[in-house]
Amino acid sequence: MNNSSVSNLTNKEIITKGSRPNIAAFLLLFFIPLFISCESPGSVGEGLGPDGSTVEKDEYSVDSITPIEANTFSGRLQSSAMGYLEDPVYGTLNAIAVLKPALSSSVVDTLKEGDTMSLRLVFNESVYGEDGSVANFELFEMAERWRGNEIRYNQPASVDLNAKVGEFQIANEDTVEVELSADWVDKYRSYFNSESANVDSLYAREFFGLAVVPAETNSKIRFLRHTPQDDEDTAITEFQIHTTELDEDEEEVEVVGPVALRDWGSFTVRSDEPEYTSGYVLHNIGQIMEVDLDLNTGDLGSKNIVNASLIFTVDRSDEEMHSNILRPEVETIRAHTFSNPPADLISEIFISSPNYGADLNEDEDLFKVDVTQYVLDRVYGESNTGPLYFSVQTVNGTFYSVKLNDDTAAESRRPRLIITSVE
Repeated sequence: MNNSSVSNLTNKEIITKGSRPNIAAFLLLFFIPLFISCESPGSVGEGLGPDGSTVEKDEYSVDSITPIEANTFSGRLQSSAMGYLEDPVYGTLNAIAVLKPALSSSVVDTLKEGDTMSLRLVFNESVYGEDGSVANFELFEMAERWRGNEIRYNQPASVDLNAKVGEFQIANEDTVEVELSADWVDKYRSYFNSESANVDSLYAREFFGLAVVPAETNSKIRFLRHTPQDDEDTAITEFQIHTTELDEDEEEVEVVGPVALRDWGSFTVRSDEPEYTSGYVLHNIGQIMEVDLDLNTGDLGSKNIVNASLIFTVDRSDEEMHSNILRPEVETIRAHTFSNPPADLISEIFISSPNYGADLNEDEDLFKVDVTQYVLDRVYGESNTGPLYFSVQTVNGTFYSVKLNDDTAAESRRPRLIITSVE
């Protein structure tokens, strides 16, 4: 499962409905020269367009913003989280990665008595928590069946704590290999070597895979890699069979047979999140916000609107108070809108490309989202539009959180809509 990114979204044509012909013509003639002198998202005023037309900018407060808890999918993504972290800013996270090996290997046909197995964990560069700390983990069997494409965040894992398979610790390593217990290998062998016609269905029902369980003394979360980083670095998390074969001189040599993952995911639960007295907190795994623009269509309908931008500024004050914790940087905000409210909002957001989006303006620490088409649709009523649902980054298995300012911030940092028109 995957979901769409909004990288470079503002450079693409997203929606074409709702544009009046006279506005489109004006945009073609004057849009580029007009905005060379009107870049600042905080500027309000008027000037002259290239043909002497009056350029007017109106700024509106955005008050109708509602946080929504929306736990998205956490399985079969590009990464799987594992670790434990008490973050004073965004709460405590307990992430248990779950992994299930396939029933085949490109190198080994039979898993013999005496063969051993290991789990090779390959990590992404992203770290959430105290980078230099050592984290301890244990491997246990899962206690019941699970499916990666059905796991959602804030769903607890069912782990058999009486069936320990291995243990390890990590600091800054990018790869760790863990030897698995002989008892677990024996269980796996019975399916791997089976010639039964229904072995695949039996394996799916009866063999539950492994859980990577963090110690609660840990202070960071790492992210397992399931897709190659690039053409040169193709290493991903996998199981491995260690066996021996006879070479040309009839001497035993070790052979390693990689076993791909049949399924994977992360059972992650957030708890003890602070009570925020201001701002809007967004998590890419479980918190979005609904924005409903209260537009005066009567007043705006008489204007030739050429641009509309939503401005959200970032509040980093809490993160700066706890700067010992590394956090993956939020670089993108995106928005979806639907003509009719979806039965499962977060599922629709997960599978649908965003309608609008913006990259972080690092100089001013804000997101400026071009919602011109959305405003045109609302003002002129040429298509059905619902609220805007804002989320951050993509859902790729890595955790991203950000706090945006609300109307209690300084006036220049509050959420606002800037509409530019010409007369």
